[in-house]
Amino acid sequence: MKRVKHVRFPEPDRLRGVAILFVVAIHAFSYLRIPTGGAWPAVWFVVHQTAVPAFFLADGWLYGKRRRQAMSSAAEIAFLSASARRLLAPWLVFSLVYLALRLVTQALGVAGGAPVQVNSAGALVMAIWHGAAAEGLYFLPALMIVRLVTPRLHRLAAGSPIRATGLAILLMVGWRVFLEPRLPVPAVGVDPLLAGATGLCFAAVGWALAEAPARFSLPAAIVPAVLLAAAGVATEGRAAAMGFQTSAVLVLWALAVAMPARLAQPPEWLGRRTMEIYLLHAPFLIKVVCVAAALLPPALGLPVAVAGSTAGALALAAGLDRFGLGWLWDASPGRAPARSEAAAAKAVGRSAAS
Repeated sequence: MKRVKHVRFPEPDRLRGVAILFVVAIHAFSYLRIPTGGAWPAVWFVVHQTAVPAFFLADGWLYGKRRRQAMSSAAEIAFLSASARRLLAPWLVFSLVYLALRLVTQALGVAGGAPVQVNSAGALVMAIWHGAAAEGLYFLPALMIVRLVTPRLHRLAAGSPIRATGLAILLMVGWRVFLEPRLPVPAVGVDPLLAGATGLCFAAVGWALAEAPARFSLPAAIVPAVLLAAAGVATEGRAAAMGFQTSAVLVLWALAVAMPARLAQPPEWLGRRTMEIYLLHAPFLIKVVCVAAALLPPALGLPVAVAGSTAGALALAAGLDRFGLGWLWDASPGRAPARSEAAAAKAVGRSAAS
């Protein structure tokens, strides 16, 4: 099947580049002794509340932009097919890998946390689905759910910033405030269906931002962020949590849009490599880095842990890719490993010289 190609927008790459560092930081927090006083609670709140929703918002914004470019039905089907390969294949492979590592460390008596029981086929399926061995992997099937539902809902709002904004508000308030609190929480891990429903709310915010004219892109993010923060102060419970979280994600998006080109280059570069960082920074890698970072003050230890784990994941990805294993995190059609690409480039050079 021919690989689907789209115009690349820099803003989502910037947002994802920052968000993937936040994801690594969330895992680092669990290994480092971070003070509970001062500004650290605020830092933890921003990092924890914006990391995953930022990915959903970026995905919704991209979908809105592509629909405005009149994506055909055939291209949309091909895009969803490629998404399934890119998201579900790595999810299944790495879920099995991390589950096997978890069971081995349990048998050796060195695993932390609640034990994972896999004594039947049903238990194996649930351990993978709920991410009992690696909770972060729930994001991949959740994002696939969002991409499957998005086309059907977005048709209600396409072409109208007002309809898009109204639908985003309806989804966010209806799910986060009224429906989600009434549903049971999984005893272990995260349910991708519930995460996908929350992700769809942030994807809808992304649609609304994409429908706004370019000259209104910053006000479209900042104005509702201020209003949502004010609503969070004025309310309690789920409404306050929704207001604060959504406003924080919108501010992060506004910063990504307004980022100067030179300053934006590092997060854009990381944003194009989020899958390998997400899959390969791994508990065992971050734990080694965090042991060293724990010897430093928190203000230095956290950045060292995040930078070290990110660099380690990228180095591991480069090594695996040279051995033709890049399909583990990029199963999209038409992808060639780094070694094959280099060989092809040399062959083209030789033919041109002759």
